[in-house]
Order: sequence, then C-alpha cells, then structure tokens
Amino acid sequence: MVREATTSSPSARPSRRIAVIGAGVSGLTCAQGLSAAGLDVEVFDKSRGPSGRMSTRRVPALSVQADHGAQYFTARSALFQRQAEQWLEQGVVAAWDVVIHQVDEQGREAGAPRPPMHPRYVGSPRMSALGRHLSAGLTLRPSVRITSVKEDRADRWWLFDEEGRKYGPYDSVMVAVPAPQAEPLLATRPRLAALAAGAAMEPCQTLMLLFDEPLGVPWDAATISGGALAWVARDSSKPGRPPANVWVAQSSAEHAEEFLEESPDESRVRLLAAFRAVTATTATPIWTTAHRWRYARPAMGTSNEGLIAELDEGLGVCGDWLCGPRVEAAWLSGRALSERVLERS
Repeated sequence: MVREATTSSPSARPSRRIAVIGAGVSGLTCAQGLSAAGLDVEVFDKSRGPSGRMSTRRVPALSVQADHGAQYFTARSALFQRQAEQWLEQGVVAAWDVVIHQVDEQGREAGAPRPPMHPRYVGSPRMSALGRHLSAGLTLRPSVRITSVKEDRADRWWLFDEEGRKYGPYDSVMVAVPAPQAEPLLATRPRLAALAAGAAMEPCQTLMLLFDEPLGVPWDAATISGGALAWVARDSSKPGRPPANVWVAQSSAEHAEEFLEESPDESRVRLLAAFRAVTATTATPIWTTAHRWRYARPAMGTSNEGLIAELDEGLGVCGDWLCGPRVEAAWLSGRALSERVLERS
C-alpha cells in the first residue's frame, strides 16, 4: 500500500534522506532500489497517484477502464526480461498475444501484419497496475507539483512546490520527470540542465471510446500511416480487462503538435472523425473522452547517446529521455541511478 507522507522536522531527519520527483516507471524503480537499501525515500508527483505515462482512465459508474498512456511494453535486454518474467509470475503483468496490423487512414491494409518479435506485456488488470506495484511500501506525496530544487550552504536540498510550500531537508534529490519539466529542477547543475534542454519530446492526444456492441473491425490493434492517428486498438482485447467494448486511439506526434492547445472536447471531435474513418464504423459511442500528453515520448534519435542516468553531487536524473523511448529504458535508467547513489553513499 502507498503511504502518504507527513512533514518531518529537521531534528528527526535520518542520516540519508532522499527525495524522488516523479512517480513514473523510472522514478519508482529508482525509489524502490534506494528504499530496499535502507534509505529514507519520499516520492513526489503532480498526479493523484503513481504510474506516470503508464496510466489508465477509470469510470467506475460505467464500469469502464482504458489505458490511455503506454499501450504495452517489451523486454529486450536480459536484465529486463528477468524482471518482466518476475512480474508475470506475480500477476502484475500479462502477455498480450496480439497481431498488430498496418493500415492507412481509411483503414486499408498498408503492409503485412506484424507478429511480435518480443512478448508484448500489459499491466494486469490495467496498465497502471505496474505503477501501483512499484510504489508499494514507498512514501508517496501525490498531487504535489515541485517547481524548484535548491541547495543550501550545508549541502542540504530543499524542494518548493507551485504554492510556495517547502519540503526537506534531503541529502540527495533524484529527478525523474520528462526532460522539459526536469530542466528547471536541475538548474543548480548546469551540466544536467543542459542534457534536459537538449532532449526533445513529442506530444500525443488519446481518444477513449466505449461502444455497446462490437464494431466488426477485423483486427484488435493497428498502426496507422498518414492522417491524424498513429495507433488504434480494442483495449478490452488485452488480458484481464472487463468485457466492455472499449477502444483507444492515439494521434501522431505531428497531429498533436498542430492541435496541442485545443480543448479536450475539440480533440475528441477531431479524433473521433479519424477513428471512424480508420475503423469504417458509423456506431455512436456511449462514452468518449480525450487526454493530452504534452510530453508523451522522447523524439526518435534525440536521446543522449551513451547515457542512462546521471548523478552530480547530490542531484541525479533518470528517465526514458536519456536512453530511449521505451518502458524498458525508463526502468533501466531508474535502476542505474539508484545503483550510482548507493555506490557513492
């Protein structure tokens, strides 16, 4: 169970107190590694709960859930393969045996279907289950947006949120948020701030839909070439999902960039038209909503080559933007940062 933190007085401060900013895969992995070694760790996140971009939208009144962030993940390195297998045994994730089709914006086949080269994993019973698992036992401060990190003359670290509240002191601070959000938090270490400034990230808009009957689409997942959408999937085809007929559509980065500042309702209307074209459906959904990811993923080719995590005199940084746009990269980065902290403790 996640424990919400209470403010600690400086006189009660343990010898090694660490703050982690960001409760996505990289931040939680880093926090777990440090906590397992006996350090006192607090995790801050602007959202109401953990998981970051591995999120699930839930509407209990309709018995609906939809994975509106990362759709699945793979394991390529031996290290992460072992971790994925452990999660599989624990029931935290499940294998999604789906063949991904390739279609154009009108739903016409645009290439051969792609069987998986690696197993495709999804959180079970929803994508956010992995974040919940990784946050177990950690002290979490949800709904706190940290806007600055400062070091005092005693080499202690203090955090400040958007309302001016102060947290600390800490012996070290680990920053595990998307690069544009990380840059101002790394201002005391220009080298780290420069790494974040040089990492481009792409936006994405997600449409979630619930229908009261099957659509008759001849595939459960497809990548889309051309047009507004890049991905469409029947979310309820994933293992462990409720029997509702739920679909998820995600925009291309180019489309999201062009319409980044439009309202959620405007996005919903625009993406719904594109979804209908791809699936050739005229059915009216009984529920739809849209979500904007301003920093959905690192832009291809912009990760900092050769880096995985960085630590500079008490201030560290990890995340997929350092080493590649995959859940695996986020996990490896968070793990590497925790190891570096422990090596220097």
